[in-house]
Amino acid sequence: MVKPIARGLGLSNLLCNELLDIATSENAYNLYAEPVLYHPISQKLLNNVEFVPCGLYANLLDMNCIEGFEDDEGKCSVAFCFHKVGQKTSHALYLPEECAEFVRDIYDAAEMPFEQGMETDFAHEVSSIMQSIDTVHRSLAIKIGAIGPDVYDRLDAWQLQNDKADLDVAILYLNNRDPQAPECYRFFRERGFVFTGYLPGSANGDYLLLQHLNGRPFNREGAVLLPNYADMIERLY
Repeated sequence: MVKPIARGLGLSNLLCNELLDIATSENAYNLYAEPVLYHPISQKLLNNVEFVPCGLYANLLDMNCIEGFEDDEGKCSVAFCFHKVGQKTSHALYLPEECAEFVRDIYDAAEMPFEQGMETDFAHEVSSIMQSIDTVHRSLAIKIGAIGPDVYDRLDAWQLQNDKADLDVAILYLNNRDPQAPECYRFFRERGFVFTGYLPGSANGDYLLLQHLNGRPFNREGAVLLPNYADMIERLY
């Protein structure tokens, strides 16, 4: 498909449409993709099939992983986007004021309904937290699906600052269908995490994405962005 003889035939669009058909037939909630910030063709392909940009994994990869940058040092980033497949019913989201407009615009662009929830007391007695380390990308991932009164003691016990000291980046997924999401968001922002996007409409939640870059600035050098991706990056950084 990527050889010159196959270019211009629309094969990539056919492949993407086939994947959308499969996702629909299997009752998926949404379909997600990760276009590369350094190859605008990947962004254009996903624009052609109406994927909505919604965030990025900042400084996730080594720069020399990208074709054409094999001799470069430093870190590079990957965007992500989604296509609405099965989410048609509205549900409550608990949005921190700081990122509420960004999230609303994503839902509007995808024509997905939601309701603004009111922050309340803990809805769960025990938190649901998963943690994993990717040794290849030198990243720590933390996924908070449910927030209970134990959440802050557990997070402090893990000593996140020490855990990520030898890693390049920590990535946090925070389910904002939980009424305590805004308060938990503030907890991480006070500890140096930054908002880098949103993962909407998965089967088990809608997730605010925050990252800790461990003292390294977001490396935008070399990125080639189509207008909608450039606009998203400007809003996030």
